[in-house]
Amino acid sequence: MYSRMETQTAEHAERRDIASRETLLELFRSEMRHAPGLALTLPQAARLLNIQQDACERLIDSLAEEGLIHVREDGRFVSTGL
Repeated sequence: MYSRMETQTAEHAERRDIASRETLLELFRSEMRHAPGLALTLPQAARLLNIQQDACERLIDSLAEEGLIHVREDGRFVSTGL
C-alpha cells in the first residue's frame, strides 16, 4: 500500500508530465503552423524537440488525431495547413 507521501509524489509527477506534454504539443503545433510544406521524419522531429523518439511518436499521433498533421506513406509528416 502506498503512503500518503508516495501518492502525493506520484500525483505531482503525473501533473508535471501532463504539463510538459502540453508544452511540447504547443511547441510542435507552432512549428507546424509556421512552416507550411515542412515534411519531417520521426528522428528529425525528435531532434527538433529534443525528446526521445517514442515520446515524439506519441505527440505526432496526438497531432494527427487533431488533424494538424498528416502522416504520408513515406513516414514523413506534414502540416495540413490548419
